[in-house]
Amino acid sequence: MNVRDLTCWPPRWRRASGLSGEVPCGERGILIATRWDHKTRSLALIMEDGGDRHTAILEDDVRMLSKLSLLLDWQIGRPLAKIGSLEIVL
Repeated sequence: MNVRDLTCWPPRWRRASGLSGEVPCGERGILIATRWDHKTRSLALIMEDGGDRHTAILEDDVRMLSKLSLLLDWQIGRPLAKIGSLEIVL
């Protein structure tokens, strides 16, 4: 299965900073950080698109998100469109 097969993908972005005011949909932008939250059992993503930063919170099966977190940690700096096609092993 690939990342696009997950119910939590593509992320739903919210604007974090920037001047454009535009909030991208789907797999635009570059992944710049991830953060696993043990308390809420969710995965926070931060991406940059055209100089603006956006955040998304992924919520899904904890086992799936922990594997996705490990995969995404190695993908920092890559386009989200390429990350979506990566294989994830259950």
